[in-house]
Amino acid sequence: MPSWFDEELTKIKKMRGAEGSDADLDRRRDEFRQQFLQAIDATVWPAFENFVVNATEHDFPASLGRENDAKGRLRAVHIYILPISGAEASPLALETCTYKIAMQMGTQRIAHMMNFQNRNNPRIKNEFDFQGLDSLSEPNVDIKLKRFLELSLEYCKGPPSL
Repeated sequence: MPSWFDEELTKIKKMRGAEGSDADLDRRRDEFRQQFLQAIDATVWPAFENFVVNATEHDFPASLGRENDAKGRLRAVHIYILPISGAEASPLALETCTYKIAMQMGTQRIAHMMNFQNRNNPRIKNEFDFQGLDSLSEPNVDIKLKRFLELSLEYCKGPPSL
């Protein structure tokens, strides 16, 4: 008698069969990864670099980075900022406000995540959404970066007065 685990795996195999062969699935994933990499190199990374330059010109500690998967392939890029003029740029402090763009291979979507140290702040909430590759266009990335700066500046004001 098959277990529910076996049934789930069988169901997934049938769905993959309906989508095409494993080679087709691999081809679609490779195409998605390639389009992601092209968009990062052409649009996102230059915008992130510009954001960090502008932040540091305003005396805000900021950095950017790339994250790889277990096979050493790019899976995400991020910006850290602490929008307090002249603040100490320790690694922990820099992670106060984070904007990360990550490839979601399983769903072939792009995750846009803005994180403000996961603290309960009544004014500022973490934001995330999942969009298609078109979300990596220059106008959309600019909108996201402006929103990230706005939320970061608001977050670092401190707790609301009672």
